[in-house]
Amino acid sequence: MSWDEFAACAGQDGEILAQLGEDTVRDLANKWDSLSDTAKAALGVAARWGGEWLVGALAAIGIAITDAAAVVLAGASLGAVMAVIMDCYDKL
Repeated sequence: MSWDEFAACAGQDGEILAQLGEDTVRDLANKWDSLSDTAKAALGVAARWGGEWLVGALAAIGIAITDAAAVVLAGASLGAVMAVIMDCYDKL
């Protein structure tokens, strides 16, 4: 499967994911399942606080994203975006 098929599966969230880039999406998907519920909740809180907070929280678990990508991701519901990533990941 291809990045284009993945983005098509993601629908409107595909635009957000396209701004994150394929490598970042793969990193998120690979690490998300291994995170505790507490860590996932902490990332959600960081996303609500904004891009800079989310960049730091993701860096703490080993995922590097740009400030611009963090602003985009923080503007979306992190939980919803992760649900889309995990639902469509088999197409990536």
